[in-house]
Amino acid sequence: MEHCRTGGPPDTAWIMDERDRDAKELASKCGLFFRAIFVPSLAQALEPSRSPAEKQAREDRLRERLARDSIRIDHLVAHRCG
Repeated sequence: MEHCRTGGPPDTAWIMDERDRDAKELASKCGLFFRAIFVPSLAQALEPSRSPAEKQAREDRLRERLARDSIRIDHLVAHRCG
């Protein structure tokens, strides 16, 4: 590959939060994104013996942290050119 560029859609949850200023809603959306992308592999590798209550507690802590320390996450996609 000789050239590659990146691009992609902006973080719509962040853009909506800038308008609405609802930290809990932003944390919920970020948590769902994190859950969809990372939790399956993390759960398989780190938590095979955890109870459903322990797994839910981990997700609750994640949402609390995201509400407190949110950042914008623009989604990057690599495009192969040439």
